[in-house]
Amino acid sequence: MFQEVIVPQSVHDELIVHHPQLPPYLRVEHARDMTAVARLLSELDLGEMEGRIVELAPILDRLERDARFWISDDLRRRILRNVEDI
Repeated sequence: MFQEVIVPQSVHDELIVHHPQLPPYLRVEHARDMTAVARLLSELDLGEMEGRIVELAPILDRLERDARFWISDDLRRRILRNVEDI
């Protein structure tokens, strides 16, 4: 199925309450833009909101690394700030 599933810390914390033994393929990633996390907190459940940011950050990383896109820090912040539109 999946070799690895990336989840934010808040999703991990929610899962562990009901499932004391989580599968080994779960990997915890922390949201990098806590400003975006704070802004979205009023609109979404913490796990949903942080998950969107965690999902997007690796895509930006791969664009830079694999496709050799250059993404400025300002653009990265703006993209992650607007993550609720995705």
